[in-house]
Amino acid sequence: MFDRFLQRKIGFRALLRLGLVGLIVFVLFGAVVRVAAVGDDRYGLIGRIALHIASIPVNFRKGMSLVLHGEKEDLKTVENRFAGQTAFQFSYPPGSAEDAEYLLLSRYDGDRKRSVVELVDMNTQALLHRWAPDFAAINARSELVSNLVDLERDRTPSRVRVMHPLLLDDGDLVYQDMSPLVRVGPCGEIRWTIDRLFHHSNEFHSEGGFWLELFLEPQTISGVSKTFKEDAIVHVSPDGEILFEKSVPELLIENGLAHFVYGLDFYSDDPTHLNDVQQAIEDTRFWKKGDVFLSLRNVSAIVLYRPSENRVVWLKQGPWVNQHDVDILDDHRIAVFNNNRFNYNTASAVDGFNSVMIYDFSTDVVSSPYADGMKKHEVRTISEGRSEIYQDGQVFLEESNYGRAMRLDQTGEIVWQYVNRGSDGQLYRLNWSRVIPREIGDSVARKLAELRCPGIG
Repeated sequence: MFDRFLQRKIGFRALLRLGLVGLIVFVLFGAVVRVAAVGDDRYGLIGRIALHIASIPVNFRKGMSLVLHGEKEDLKTVENRFAGQTAFQFSYPPGSAEDAEYLLLSRYDGDRKRSVVELVDMNTQALLHRWAPDFAAINARSELVSNLVDLERDRTPSRVRVMHPLLLDDGDLVYQDMSPLVRVGPCGEIRWTIDRLFHHSNEFHSEGGFWLELFLEPQTISGVSKTFKEDAIVHVSPDGEILFEKSVPELLIENGLAHFVYGLDFYSDDPTHLNDVQQAIEDTRFWKKGDVFLSLRNVSAIVLYRPSENRVVWLKQGPWVNQHDVDILDDHRIAVFNNNRFNYNTASAVDGFNSVMIYDFSTDVVSSPYADGMKKHEVRTISEGRSEIYQDGQVFLEESNYGRAMRLDQTGEIVWQYVNRGSDGQLYRLNWSRVIPREIGDSVARKLAELRCPGIG
Protein backbone atom coordinates (compact mmCIF):
# COMPACT_ATOMS: atom_id res chain seq x y z
CA MET A 1 0.00 0.00 0.00
CA PHE A 2 2.86 2.34 0.88
CA ASP A 3 4.46 1.52 -2.47
CA ARG A 4 1.29 2.52 -4.33
CA PHE A 5 1.12 5.80 -2.35
CA LEU A 6 4.76 6.53 -3.15
CA GLN A 7 4.20 5.83 -6.85
CA ARG A 8 1.21 8.20 -6.90
CA LYS A 9 3.23 10.88 -5.13
CA ILE A 10 6.11 10.54 -7.55
CA GLY A 11 3.66 10.55 -10.48
CA PHE A 12 1.99 13.72 -9.21
CA ARG A 13 5.37 15.44 -8.80
CA ALA A 14 6.37 14.45 -12.33
CA LEU A 15 3.08 15.79 -13.67
CA LEU A 16 3.54 19.02 -11.70
CA ARG A 17 7.07 19.45 -13.03
CA LEU A 18 5.85 18.77 -16.55
CA GLY A 19 3.11 21.36 -16.12
CA LEU A 20 5.57 23.96 -14.83
CA VAL A 21 7.92 23.29 -17.74
CA GLY A 22 4.99 23.58 -20.14
CA LEU A 23 3.93 26.88 -18.56
CA ILE A 24 7.46 28.27 -18.86
CA VAL A 25 7.66 27.18 -22.51
CA PHE A 26 4.23 28.73 -23.17
CA VAL A 27 5.25 32.05 -21.60
CA LEU A 28 8.55 32.12 -23.49
CA PHE A 29 6.78 31.25 -26.76
CA GLY A 30 4.29 34.06 -26.19
CA ALA A 31 7.09 36.52 -25.48
CA VAL A 32 8.93 35.55 -28.67
CA VAL A 33 5.70 35.84 -30.72
CA ARG A 34 4.96 39.26 -29.27
CA VAL A 35 8.41 40.56 -30.15
CA ALA A 36 8.25 39.10 -33.68
CA ALA A 37 4.71 40.42 -34.23
CA VAL A 38 5.81 44.06 -33.89
CA GLY A 39 8.54 43.59 -36.50
CA ASP A 40 11.46 43.10 -34.07
CA ASP A 41 13.74 40.45 -35.61
CA ARG A 42 16.02 40.00 -32.57
CA TYR A 43 15.16 36.26 -32.39
CA GLY A 44 15.78 35.74 -36.10
CA LEU A 45 14.53 32.47 -37.57
CA ILE A 46 13.15 31.27 -34.22
CA GLY A 47 10.96 34.38 -33.96
CA ARG A 48 9.67 33.99 -37.52
CA ILE A 49 8.83 30.31 -36.95
CA ALA A 50 7.05 31.12 -33.67
CA LEU A 51 4.99 33.85 -35.35
CA HIS A 52 4.08 31.46 -38.16
CA ILE A 53 2.94 28.80 -35.68
CA ALA A 54 0.89 31.34 -33.72
CA SER A 55 -0.81 32.41 -36.99
CA ILE A 56 -1.99 28.90 -37.86
CA PRO A 57 -5.44 29.19 -36.17
CA VAL A 58 -6.21 32.53 -37.86
CA ASN A 59 -5.02 31.34 -41.27
CA PHE A 60 -6.97 28.10 -40.88
CA ARG A 61 -10.14 30.06 -40.08
CA LYS A 62 -9.63 32.29 -43.12
CA GLY A 63 -9.00 29.29 -45.33
CA MET A 64 -12.08 27.43 -44.11
CA SER A 65 -14.18 30.55 -44.56
CA LEU A 66 -13.03 30.78 -48.17
CA VAL A 67 -13.75 27.07 -48.76
CA LEU A 68 -17.19 27.19 -47.13
CA HIS A 69 -18.37 30.56 -48.41
CA GLY A 70 -16.25 31.26 -51.48
CA GLU A 71 -17.38 34.28 -53.46
CA LYS A 72 -20.56 34.63 -51.44
CA GLU A 73 -18.65 36.02 -48.50
CA ASP A 74 -17.30 39.08 -50.31
CA LEU A 75 -19.15 39.72 -53.54
CA LYS A 76 -22.82 39.28 -52.76
CA THR A 77 -24.35 41.95 -50.59
CA VAL A 78 -24.62 41.43 -46.85
CA GLU A 79 -28.43 41.49 -47.14
CA ASN A 80 -30.87 40.96 -50.02
CA ARG A 81 -33.00 44.13 -50.01
CA PHE A 82 -35.19 46.19 -52.40
CA ALA A 83 -37.72 43.49 -53.32
CA GLY A 84 -39.00 43.80 -56.88
CA GLN A 85 -36.38 46.36 -57.91
CA THR A 86 -33.61 45.71 -60.40
CA ALA A 87 -31.35 47.62 -62.81
CA PHE A 88 -32.23 51.27 -63.61
CA GLN A 89 -35.42 53.10 -62.81
CA PHE A 90 -35.77 56.69 -64.07
CA SER A 91 -38.31 59.36 -63.12
CA TYR A 92 -37.98 60.96 -66.56
CA PRO A 93 -38.26 59.63 -70.15
CA PRO A 94 -35.15 59.02 -72.30
CA GLY A 95 -33.76 62.11 -73.99
CA SER A 96 -35.60 64.59 -71.78
CA ALA A 97 -32.67 65.54 -69.53
CA GLU A 98 -30.08 67.03 -71.85
CA ASP A 99 -27.92 68.31 -69.00
CA ALA A 100 -27.93 64.98 -67.17
CA GLU A 101 -24.62 63.45 -66.17
CA TYR A 102 -22.91 60.27 -67.28
CA LEU A 103 -22.49 57.49 -64.74
CA LEU A 104 -19.32 55.43 -64.53
CA LEU A 105 -20.92 52.38 -62.92
CA SER A 106 -18.44 50.01 -61.27
CA ARG A 107 -20.10 46.81 -60.14
CA TYR A 108 -19.76 43.10 -59.58
CA ASP A 109 -21.77 41.33 -62.29
CA GLY A 110 -23.47 38.37 -60.61
CA ASP A 111 -24.25 36.74 -63.95
CA ARG A 112 -20.77 37.03 -65.41
CA LYS A 113 -19.18 36.29 -62.02
CA ARG A 114 -16.73 39.14 -62.43
CA SER A 115 -16.43 42.89 -61.99
CA VAL A 116 -17.17 45.25 -64.88
CA VAL A 117 -17.26 49.02 -65.41
CA GLU A 118 -19.97 50.58 -67.56
CA LEU A 119 -20.43 54.08 -68.97
CA VAL A 120 -24.11 55.07 -69.00
CA ASP A 121 -25.57 58.21 -70.58
CA MET A 122 -28.15 59.29 -68.00
CA ASN A 123 -29.96 61.43 -70.60
CA THR A 124 -30.50 58.78 -73.27
CA GLN A 125 -30.38 56.07 -70.56
CA ALA A 126 -28.15 54.01 -72.86
CA LEU A 127 -25.18 51.82 -71.98
CA LEU A 128 -22.33 53.13 -74.15
CA HIS A 129 -19.34 51.02 -73.19
CA ARG A 130 -18.25 48.23 -70.90
CA TRP A 131 -14.73 47.61 -69.61
CA ALA A 132 -13.92 44.03 -68.62
CA PRO A 133 -10.17 43.89 -67.84
CA ASP A 134 -8.28 40.63 -68.18
CA PHE A 135 -7.71 40.11 -64.46
CA ALA A 136 -5.73 36.90 -64.99
CA ALA A 137 -3.23 38.66 -67.26
CA ILE A 138 -2.99 41.60 -64.86
CA ASN A 139 -2.39 39.30 -61.88
CA ALA A 140 0.30 37.44 -63.82
CA ARG A 141 2.35 40.65 -64.00
CA SER A 142 2.54 40.99 -60.21
CA GLU A 143 5.34 39.74 -57.99
CA LEU A 144 3.94 41.47 -54.91
CA VAL A 145 4.45 39.68 -51.58
CA SER A 146 2.41 41.18 -48.75
CA ASN A 147 1.53 40.39 -45.15
CA LEU A 148 -1.81 42.16 -45.66
CA VAL A 149 -3.30 40.38 -48.67
CA ASP A 150 -2.62 37.22 -50.68
CA LEU A 151 -3.22 38.20 -54.31
CA GLU A 152 -3.23 34.63 -55.57
CA ARG A 153 -5.92 33.66 -53.06
CA ASP A 154 -7.89 36.88 -52.56
CA ARG A 155 -7.77 38.49 -56.00
CA THR A 156 -8.63 35.67 -58.38
CA PRO A 157 -10.38 36.86 -61.58
CA SER A 158 -13.81 36.05 -60.15
CA ARG A 159 -13.13 38.02 -56.95
CA VAL A 160 -11.47 41.25 -58.14
CA ARG A 161 -13.37 44.48 -57.55
CA VAL A 162 -12.57 47.42 -59.85
CA MET A 163 -12.46 49.99 -57.07
CA HIS A 164 -13.31 53.65 -57.72
CA PRO A 165 -12.09 53.72 -61.32
CA LEU A 166 -10.89 56.99 -62.82
CA LEU A 167 -12.04 57.66 -66.40
CA LEU A 168 -9.32 59.36 -68.43
CA ASP A 169 -9.80 61.57 -71.51
CA ASP A 170 -8.74 58.78 -73.88
CA GLY A 171 -11.14 56.22 -72.40
CA ASP A 172 -8.54 54.50 -70.21
CA LEU A 173 -9.34 53.47 -66.63
CA VAL A 174 -7.11 53.62 -63.54
CA TYR A 175 -8.15 51.42 -60.62
CA GLN A 176 -7.01 49.11 -57.80
CA ASP A 177 -8.51 46.64 -55.32
CA MET A 178 -6.13 46.59 -52.34
CA SER A 179 -3.78 45.42 -55.05
CA PRO A 180 -1.31 46.78 -57.59
CA LEU A 181 -2.49 49.94 -59.37
CA VAL A 182 -3.61 49.32 -62.96
CA ARG A 183 -4.18 51.44 -66.05
CA VAL A 184 -6.14 49.70 -68.82
CA GLY A 185 -7.34 50.87 -72.21
CA PRO A 186 -10.91 50.88 -73.53
CA CYS A 187 -10.42 47.46 -75.12
CA GLY A 188 -8.67 46.00 -72.08
CA GLU A 189 -5.09 46.83 -73.07
CA ILE A 190 -2.79 46.81 -70.05
CA ARG A 191 -0.97 50.16 -70.16
CA TRP A 192 0.98 49.76 -66.92
CA THR A 193 0.81 48.48 -63.38
CA ILE A 194 2.54 49.59 -60.16
CA ASP A 195 3.36 46.54 -58.07
CA ARG A 196 2.52 47.94 -54.65
CA LEU A 197 -0.53 47.63 -52.40
CA PHE A 198 -2.97 50.42 -53.33
CA HIS A 199 -6.39 50.76 -51.72
CA HIS A 200 -9.59 52.80 -51.40
CA SER A 201 -10.16 55.99 -53.43
CA ASN A 202 -8.57 57.32 -56.61
CA GLU A 203 -8.72 61.04 -57.44
CA PHE A 204 -7.17 63.41 -59.98
CA HIS A 205 -4.19 65.60 -59.06
CA SER A 206 -4.44 69.26 -60.11
CA GLU A 207 -0.98 69.13 -61.71
CA GLY A 208 -1.65 65.94 -63.65
CA GLY A 209 -1.78 62.35 -62.56
CA PHE A 210 -3.58 60.99 -59.55
CA TRP A 211 -3.85 61.14 -55.77
CA LEU A 212 -4.00 57.64 -54.33
CA GLU A 213 -3.51 55.65 -51.13
CA LEU A 214 -1.27 52.66 -50.52
CA PHE A 215 0.04 50.57 -47.63
CA LEU A 216 3.74 50.79 -46.83
CA GLU A 217 5.53 47.46 -46.47
CA PRO A 218 7.81 47.14 -44.65
CA GLN A 219 6.35 49.59 -42.17
CA THR A 220 8.38 52.72 -41.43
CA ILE A 221 7.16 53.64 -37.93
CA SER A 222 8.26 51.89 -34.74
CA GLY A 223 6.38 49.59 -32.40
CA VAL A 224 4.03 48.03 -34.95
CA SER A 225 3.60 44.56 -36.40
CA LYS A 226 4.20 43.33 -39.93
CA THR A 227 0.44 43.39 -40.48
CA PHE A 228 0.11 47.04 -39.44
CA LYS A 229 -1.73 49.03 -42.12
CA GLU A 230 0.55 52.03 -42.55
CA ASP A 231 -1.39 54.25 -44.93
CA ALA A 232 0.44 56.58 -47.27
CA ILE A 233 -0.77 59.24 -49.69
CA VAL A 234 0.90 59.16 -53.10
CA HIS A 235 0.95 61.25 -56.28
CA VAL A 236 1.22 59.02 -59.35
CA SER A 237 1.94 60.37 -62.84
CA PRO A 238 -0.19 59.45 -65.88
CA ASP A 239 2.68 57.17 -66.93
CA GLY A 240 2.66 55.22 -63.69
CA GLU A 241 5.55 56.85 -61.82
CA ILE A 242 5.27 57.67 -58.11
CA LEU A 243 6.15 61.37 -57.73
CA PHE A 244 5.36 61.90 -54.03
CA GLU A 245 4.80 59.59 -51.07
CA LYS A 246 4.06 60.32 -47.41
CA SER A 247 3.13 58.02 -44.53
CA VAL A 248 -0.08 59.13 -42.80
CA PRO A 249 0.89 57.79 -39.34
CA GLU A 250 4.26 59.51 -39.78
CA LEU A 251 2.74 62.88 -40.70
CA LEU A 252 0.39 62.63 -37.71
CA ILE A 253 3.31 61.87 -35.37
CA GLU A 254 5.37 64.72 -36.83
CA ASN A 255 2.46 67.11 -36.23
CA GLY A 256 2.01 66.22 -32.57
CA LEU A 257 -0.88 63.85 -33.25
CA ALA A 258 0.73 60.56 -32.25
CA HIS A 259 -2.29 59.77 -30.08
CA PHE A 260 -4.23 58.94 -33.25
CA VAL A 261 -1.69 56.20 -33.95
CA TYR A 262 -0.66 54.93 -30.51
CA GLY A 263 -3.29 56.36 -28.18
CA LEU A 264 -6.06 53.79 -28.53
CA ASP A 265 -7.07 51.70 -25.51
CA PHE A 266 -5.47 48.62 -27.05
CA TYR A 267 -2.96 48.17 -29.85
CA SER A 268 -4.58 48.23 -33.31
CA ASP A 269 -3.11 47.20 -36.68
CA ASP A 270 -5.43 49.71 -38.37
CA PRO A 271 -5.74 52.85 -36.22
CA THR A 272 -6.27 55.43 -38.99
CA HIS A 273 -7.86 53.61 -41.97
CA LEU A 274 -7.36 56.26 -44.65
CA ASN A 275 -10.16 55.97 -47.21
CA ASP A 276 -10.12 59.20 -49.24
CA VAL A 277 -7.76 61.95 -50.41
CA GLN A 278 -9.30 65.09 -51.89
CA GLN A 279 -7.13 67.95 -53.20
CA ALA A 280 -7.87 71.67 -53.08
CA ILE A 281 -7.46 73.21 -56.53
CA GLU A 282 -7.44 76.89 -55.50
CA ASP A 283 -6.54 79.16 -52.60
CA THR A 284 -9.27 80.23 -50.16
CA ARG A 285 -9.39 81.77 -46.70
CA PHE A 286 -9.29 78.27 -45.22
CA TRP A 287 -6.88 76.29 -47.39
CA LYS A 288 -4.31 76.64 -50.16
CA LYS A 289 -4.08 75.09 -53.58
CA GLY A 290 -2.38 71.71 -53.21
CA ASP A 291 -3.67 71.04 -49.69
CA VAL A 292 -5.41 67.69 -49.29
CA PHE A 293 -8.33 66.58 -47.17
CA LEU A 294 -7.83 63.12 -45.67
CA SER A 295 -10.65 60.93 -44.35
CA LEU A 296 -9.45 58.75 -41.44
CA ARG A 297 -12.31 56.36 -40.79
CA ASN A 298 -11.23 54.58 -37.63
CA VAL A 299 -10.81 57.78 -35.65
CA SER A 300 -13.84 59.47 -37.32
CA ALA A 301 -11.64 62.39 -38.36
CA ILE A 302 -11.19 64.65 -41.38
CA VAL A 303 -7.68 66.13 -41.67
CA LEU A 304 -6.54 69.05 -43.82
CA TYR A 305 -2.87 68.46 -44.64
CA ARG A 306 -0.42 70.73 -46.47
CA PRO A 307 2.19 68.53 -48.21
CA SER A 308 4.37 71.52 -49.15
CA GLU A 309 4.95 72.25 -45.44
CA ASN A 310 4.33 68.78 -43.98
CA ARG A 311 1.75 70.45 -41.77
CA VAL A 312 -1.69 69.52 -40.49
CA VAL A 313 -3.62 72.75 -41.01
CA TRP A 314 -6.95 71.64 -39.52
CA LEU A 315 -8.55 68.55 -38.05
CA LYS A 316 -12.10 67.75 -36.98
CA GLN A 317 -13.22 64.57 -35.26
CA GLY A 318 -16.98 63.92 -35.67
CA PRO A 319 -19.89 64.42 -35.61
CA TRP A 320 -19.49 61.97 -38.50
CA VAL A 321 -18.82 58.40 -37.38
CA ASN A 322 -16.66 55.94 -39.39
CA GLN A 323 -17.14 58.16 -42.46
CA HIS A 324 -16.12 57.77 -46.10
CA ASP A 325 -15.65 60.21 -48.96
CA VAL A 326 -14.85 63.86 -48.27
CA ASP A 327 -15.57 66.38 -51.08
CA ILE A 328 -14.83 70.10 -51.47
CA LEU A 329 -18.03 71.96 -52.35
CA ASP A 330 -16.83 75.58 -52.68
CA ASP A 331 -14.35 77.97 -51.07
CA HIS A 332 -15.61 77.38 -47.52
CA ARG A 333 -17.55 74.09 -47.36
CA ILE A 334 -16.83 70.37 -47.49
CA ALA A 335 -19.22 67.40 -47.63
CA VAL A 336 -18.67 64.11 -45.79
CA PHE A 337 -20.48 60.81 -46.36
CA ASN A 338 -21.31 59.83 -42.79
CA ASN A 339 -21.75 56.08 -42.43
CA ASN A 340 -22.93 56.63 -38.85
CA ARG A 341 -21.52 53.21 -38.08
CA PHE A 342 -21.39 52.22 -34.43
CA ASN A 343 -19.07 49.42 -33.34
CA TYR A 344 -20.96 47.51 -30.69
CA ASN A 345 -19.84 44.61 -28.54
CA THR A 346 -21.34 41.96 -30.81
CA ALA A 347 -21.24 43.62 -34.25
CA SER A 348 -21.00 46.85 -36.21
CA ALA A 349 -24.22 48.48 -37.36
CA VAL A 350 -25.51 51.75 -38.75
CA ASP A 351 -27.23 53.80 -36.06
CA GLY A 352 -30.36 54.59 -38.04
CA PHE A 353 -29.24 55.70 -41.49
CA ASN A 354 -26.32 57.23 -43.37
CA SER A 355 -26.22 60.96 -43.99
CA VAL A 356 -24.26 63.50 -46.00
CA MET A 357 -22.91 66.14 -43.65
CA ILE A 358 -21.80 69.58 -44.78
CA TYR A 359 -19.23 71.46 -42.72
CA ASP A 360 -19.00 75.24 -43.17
CA PHE A 361 -15.58 76.62 -42.25
CA SER A 362 -16.91 80.19 -42.12
CA THR A 363 -19.50 79.41 -39.44
CA ASP A 364 -18.11 76.21 -37.85
CA VAL A 365 -21.55 74.63 -38.38
CA VAL A 366 -22.38 71.09 -39.54
CA SER A 367 -25.67 70.43 -41.36
CA SER A 368 -27.32 67.30 -42.82
CA PRO A 369 -29.62 68.55 -45.60
CA TYR A 370 -30.32 65.10 -47.08
CA ALA A 371 -31.06 63.28 -43.83
CA ASP A 372 -34.83 63.03 -44.40
CA GLY A 373 -34.47 61.68 -47.93
CA MET A 374 -31.81 59.15 -46.92
CA LYS A 375 -33.99 58.02 -44.03
CA LYS A 376 -37.03 57.74 -46.30
CA HIS A 377 -35.11 55.52 -48.73
CA GLU A 378 -33.28 53.65 -45.96
CA VAL A 379 -29.73 54.38 -47.10
CA ARG A 380 -27.59 52.47 -44.60
CA THR A 381 -24.39 51.02 -46.01
CA ILE A 382 -22.28 49.81 -43.06
CA SER A 383 -18.95 50.49 -44.76
CA GLU A 384 -17.80 52.17 -47.98
CA GLY A 385 -20.40 54.48 -49.57
CA ARG A 386 -20.06 57.52 -51.85
CA SER A 387 -21.77 60.86 -52.32
CA GLU A 388 -21.48 63.83 -54.65
CA ILE A 389 -23.51 67.01 -54.47
CA TYR A 390 -24.50 68.57 -57.80
CA GLN A 391 -24.45 72.31 -58.43
CA ASP A 392 -28.26 72.44 -58.29
CA GLY A 393 -28.26 70.87 -54.81
CA GLN A 394 -29.26 67.35 -55.81
CA VAL A 395 -27.08 64.50 -54.55
CA PHE A 396 -25.61 61.27 -55.91
CA LEU A 397 -25.37 58.38 -53.44
CA GLU A 398 -23.86 54.92 -53.63
CA GLU A 399 -24.91 52.36 -51.05
CA SER A 400 -21.95 50.10 -51.82
CA ASN A 401 -22.65 47.24 -49.39
CA TYR A 402 -26.16 46.81 -50.79
CA GLY A 403 -25.55 47.32 -54.51
CA ARG A 404 -27.67 50.45 -54.92
CA ALA A 405 -26.93 53.88 -56.43
CA MET A 406 -29.31 56.82 -56.77
CA ARG A 407 -29.76 60.50 -57.38
CA LEU A 408 -32.02 62.41 -55.00
CA ASP A 409 -33.50 65.83 -55.67
CA GLN A 410 -33.58 68.64 -53.12
CA THR A 411 -36.80 67.28 -51.60
CA GLY A 412 -35.38 63.79 -51.12
CA GLU A 413 -37.25 62.17 -54.03
CA ILE A 414 -35.51 59.69 -56.35
CA VAL A 415 -34.54 61.09 -59.76
CA TRP A 416 -33.03 57.79 -60.86
CA GLN A 417 -31.98 54.60 -59.10
CA TYR A 418 -29.87 51.56 -59.95
CA VAL A 419 -30.08 48.21 -58.13
CA ASN A 420 -27.35 45.67 -58.94
CA ARG A 421 -29.39 42.48 -58.95
CA GLY A 422 -28.35 39.33 -60.80
CA SER A 423 -30.64 36.92 -62.63
CA ASP A 424 -30.42 34.68 -59.55
CA GLY A 425 -32.34 37.33 -57.61
CA GLN A 426 -29.34 38.18 -55.43
CA LEU A 427 -27.81 41.62 -54.97
CA TYR A 428 -24.13 42.18 -55.71
CA ARG A 429 -21.84 44.91 -54.51
CA LEU A 430 -21.02 48.18 -56.18
CA ASN A 431 -17.37 49.18 -56.38
CA TRP A 432 -17.42 52.97 -55.86
CA SER A 433 -19.02 54.41 -58.97
CA ARG A 434 -18.68 58.06 -59.91
CA VAL A 435 -20.54 60.84 -61.68
CA ILE A 436 -18.97 62.10 -64.93
CA PRO A 437 -19.84 65.71 -65.90
CA ARG A 438 -21.70 66.10 -69.19
CA GLU A 439 -18.94 67.83 -71.16
CA ILE A 440 -16.31 65.24 -70.15
CA GLY A 441 -18.65 62.32 -70.78
CA ASP A 442 -19.58 63.63 -74.23
CA SER A 443 -15.92 63.86 -75.24
CA VAL A 444 -15.02 60.38 -73.99
CA ALA A 445 -18.19 58.86 -75.46
CA ARG A 446 -17.27 60.13 -78.93
CA LYS A 447 -13.82 58.54 -78.71
CA LEU A 448 -15.23 55.25 -77.46
CA ALA A 449 -17.75 55.18 -80.31
CA GLU A 450 -14.89 55.23 -82.83
CA LEU A 451 -13.27 52.13 -81.37
CA ARG A 452 -13.77 48.64 -82.71
CA CYS A 453 -13.45 46.58 -79.58
CA PRO A 454 -15.92 44.43 -77.65
CA GLY A 455 -16.89 47.21 -75.27
CA ILE A 456 -20.39 45.81 -74.77
CA GLY A 457 -21.14 42.15 -74.44
